[in-house]
Amino acid sequence: MTSRETSCHAPEEESEDLSQPQDWFERNSLFPCDDDSENDSEDEALDLPSRRLSRAIAFQVLSEIDVTGHDKSVVFSWIIESNQVDRSSALFAEELIEHVDSNKADLDIIIEQHATAWPLNQVSVVDRNVLRIAFYEIVFENETSFQIIVNEAVELAKLFGGDNSPKFVNGVLGALVDNKILEKLT
Repeated sequence: MTSRETSCHAPEEESEDLSQPQDWFERNSLFPCDDDSENDSEDEALDLPSRRLSRAIAFQVLSEIDVTGHDKSVVFSWIIESNQVDRSSALFAEELIEHVDSNKADLDIIIEQHATAWPLNQVSVVDRNVLRIAFYEIVFENETSFQIIVNEAVELAKLFGGDNSPKFVNGVLGALVDNKILEKLT
């Protein structure tokens, strides 16, 4: 059992009957512990820092389209409408989604070069998409410091991933950052 399961779900929820097909949107919310989706419109705005919220939204959309192939604009619209998301967070999330999705093939090649022990198709959906976002910001964007990007990626891995996700994400990003620093020195 992961720490997320013990902190977010009551024991009776673990035996939930998953044999009945449910819409992905009904089973998942922006954050794993958000169990009162009927009251989202009454909730206060999500209190994550704006960029972290944007990254969490981008992560959710990218993971959804990675697994199901759903239309990214439909998934994005649903997440924005289902949560109280300010305009600047939504715009940055949309920018991340567009750029990561359009550069996915290049990002996957670069990730595989830095996560040499794991073929990308064997990396969890969570870790893969957290890495794609962070790699995009480090390799293509160059607007945010490496330290902030790595910290934000590790926080997303803690929030959405398994027990080993933060360590794995940190290690792979550490290899990329080390290479980027060496490139600047030469």
